[in-house]
Parts: sequence; C-alpha cells; structure tokens
Amino acid sequence: MPGIHTVRNELAVVHASGVPGDSDIKNHAEHMLKWNASVGARKINVGVASGYITLSGEVDAYWQRCRAESLMLDIQGVIAVVNKLEVIPDLIPQDRVIASDVKSAIARCACLDNDSISVEVEHGVVTLSGRVPSWWGKHNTPHLAASILGVKGVVDHLVVVR
Repeated sequence: MPGIHTVRNELAVVHASGVPGDSDIKNHAEHMLKWNASVGARKINVGVASGYITLSGEVDAYWQRCRAESLMLDIQGVIAVVNKLEVIPDLIPQDRVIASDVKSAIARCACLDNDSISVEVEHGVVTLSGRVPSWWGKHNTPHLAASILGVKGVVDHLVVVR
C-alpha cells in the first residue's frame, strides 16, 4: 500500500483446545515434506517440542530451505519453525556467477530499477541493498535471489523509497 514503509507484527499464537499433539504435528510435517518431492525430504529431519518444529539436515538450494519452512507453517498446531537446514548445492557456482544471475533476474522484472539495487555475493550468500519503489519489490526481490542456483542465503537491506 502506498505510504507503508514497514510492518511490525506483534501477533502471538495461542493454542485452542483440540490442537494436535507434537507426535501428530511431526507425522503431518514428515508427510508434507515427503509429498513435496522438490524439497528433498530424504535429507531433512523433523523435531517437534511444544508446537515448535525444528528442521535440520541439508537441502540442495536455498529456495528448498524456504519452501520447507513455509510448508511447516501451514500445519495446524505449529507455533513456530526453527530452520536449521543447511544449503549444500550439488553444483557450486562461483560468487561472481551467482551475482550475475541475480542481477539478470532483477533486470527481467519490469517493476524494479536494476540500477538502484546492489548485489553482493560472498560464499553463496547474497546481500541485497539499495532502493525499491514498493513493498512488493521489498518482499519479492529476496525471493528472486533465493531462486538462483548456488544461493545459500539472502540478506535483505533493501529500503522502500517512492
């Protein structure tokens, strides 16, 4: 929305009666990962304690790490997800190749100004800084970077400036 620069979420999750127990949550989580084959569930371990899911193990791409966490947040009874998944790509492109691919992805997006976004990559971790014209750009530019082969993490320092 125009004029919104930040959103502060102060919502708290409170369990109602009839909420599934930890073992049910764990079974549901493992089932969801198994049925979302692109996430690579065979390398993911799920732990659940008091409604908190902990994901550990490894995935091939950063987007898989994000997707696994997102799937867990859709499970009834989950309070939060502690994502300890490590990104270990099968192929590890050089940082300069990752940076070039991220810049190309940003350039293909008509609603972003490629010249006002800086992309730096160190050991597969992409740092985005600069200005974007909307909340949409602030929210989606890190997702663009996360989808690039070899990205192990994304640090978002983007600012919405109209």
